[in-house]
Amino acid sequence: MVTGTRDQPVTERLSACKGVSDEVLPCGWAIGWTSYGRKYYIDHITQTTHWTHPLDSLPAGWERIDSADHGTYYVK
Repeated sequence: MVTGTRDQPVTERLSACKGVSDEVLPCGWAIGWTSYGRKYYIDHITQTTHWTHPLDSLPAGWERIDSADHGTYYVK
């Protein structure tokens, strides 16, 4: 565990393409938590952090599919 000040990372859960958390994340992304319990998203590719989920606003032409049989997936 890494210590931090307000809104800095305390713990980090890495996510593979298939995900190790309950959330679907793109490859190279992870979920982090501040010392106050606020969740944020880490893009290890660009080495940036974000408060919003990376797939909340999809790129032009992409669509989110929520399937009871196959789970959540994205198509272009």
